Amino acid sequence: MNSKTVFCALSAVMALMAVQFTSTSGGSFLPGVSVALAKGNSNGGGHGNGAGHGNGAGHGNGVGHGNGVGHGNGQGKGKANGKSSTNHGAIASQLGALNAAHASISGFTHAAPTSEVGKIAAAMQAQGLADQAATALAGAKADLANALGITDVSSLTADDVTNNLANTTVDTTTGMTIGQLATNVQTDQQALASQQSIADGLLAGAANKGPVSAQAKAAVQGLYAGKQ
Repeated sequence: MNSKTVFCALSAVMALMAVQFTSTSGGSFLPGVSVALAKGNSNGGGHGNGAGHGNGAGHGNGVGHGNGVGHGNGQGKGKANGKSSTNHGAIASQLGALNAAHASISGFTHAAPTSEVGKIAAAMQAQGLADQAATALAGAKADLANALGITDVSSLTADDVTNNLANTTVDTTTGMTIGQLATNVQTDQQALASQQSIADGLLAGAANKGPVSAQAKAAVQGLYAGKQ
């Protein structure tokens, strides 16, 4: 075999080896041959190893994280100070027998005068008359203060009343003398004091103990008012 024949045989073998390497591993000893084969090979852009393959740019491994950042610890405080129930219990203790003021409207309507509910009803009715006397006194003071040129009724003193009992000057607003207006104040003061004493005595009798505190009295008045 001559050298030319041997060279041709070797070239053929090398070409076959290059084709086999390119088909199995995608590489080549001969760059020109690999490029030519890659364009028509099934391993090109449309193959699973190309740009559209699962391992390419469109890979299935996402970058989103599934761990949320929200915190589940609430800030609300469920601890109560208990003051309302404590005050309620203290007032109930002060009321004593006057807790009967919790009776229904029907209970007050049909209560016997000597019963606890009946005694409370009598005390509250007397307190109503005392409140009316207080309203009358406030009006009388306002009239006298206006006649004397006093703009602030609260600044009207006891001396303003007693020193004007004999004043015969006629007040143009009421048509009464200043002496009469002063007398009205004095009379209404006495009426209020008398009526308030009666109401307080009846309430103390219903409580069956000493003087009733202002807080307890206000509580009974509030309960009774709801029955009217």
